[in-house]
Amino acid sequence: MPAQLIDGQKIAKDKYIALQLAIAKLDFQPGIATIVTEDNAASKLYASKRGEIAKSIGMYSEVHDLGGSSKDKDIIRLISDLNKDVKIHGIIVQMPLPKNADISAVLGSLNPKKDADGMHPSNLGNLFLGTPVIIPATSKAILELINSTGLSLPGTKVTVIGNGLASGKPTALLLQNAGAVVTVCNSKTKNLKSHTLDADIVIASAGKAKILTEDMIKEGAIIIDAGINILDGKIVGDLDFKGVSKKAAYITQVPGGLGPLTSASLLENVISLALR
Repeated sequence: MPAQLIDGQKIAKDKYIALQLAIAKLDFQPGIATIVTEDNAASKLYASKRGEIAKSIGMYSEVHDLGGSSKDKDIIRLISDLNKDVKIHGIIVQMPLPKNADISAVLGSLNPKKDADGMHPSNLGNLFLGTPVIIPATSKAILELINSTGLSLPGTKVTVIGNGLASGKPTALLLQNAGAVVTVCNSKTKNLKSHTLDADIVIASAGKAKILTEDMIKEGAIIIDAGINILDGKIVGDLDFKGVSKKAAYITQVPGGLGPLTSASLLENVISLALR
């Protein structure tokens, strides 16, 4: 029996409705600022679409495109200005950053109280301690997708493929905090199949197309695709979707699975920050 598709778009739409109702009750307008630092068409489109959605539910939104030649000092100067801007309650530094960027310096310059994606060192530290103030949006969305299946996480075996700051690392921490037994791998892990084959849940976040195939998962597993790749001119995830969907119980698809819910989670985070 083919896997049941987890509809991230539907969950996101329901979240937007709830957020719009919550915003309508406020006596101020929550504001979001997105900083784009790379000359990347997909990244720019993603930021633009999220801004349009934010405005459609009653938020104030601005997008700052610094272009592909932006320096750390330019990014940090803009962040400093936004930290002081009373119209802005949440700041998102769109990934990826320029190749030679000092990620620690850039993310560390955010006001933790305006850090919409939970990437400031203090917010990541709180996540590590199990007392998160703001949860990274991608990880938050992944957890929500898993919860939508009805599976109880305590004691569940989870394999995360990918240890990036934006997804893999915080997701592993979040799942550990929820009681799951978590194994973290990456694209260079030897005999990756040995780590995925007995997992109840596999989260593919390595940024490598078809890194997870049908023979690498057990029957009835939950598979979350958190990868974004271009293959033959099309946007795809990290799964061999056709093969994996034959054995999985639940699965997400790229595009349309994790991405929409991540955007909704970011806006939800901004509203949470605005209410603090």
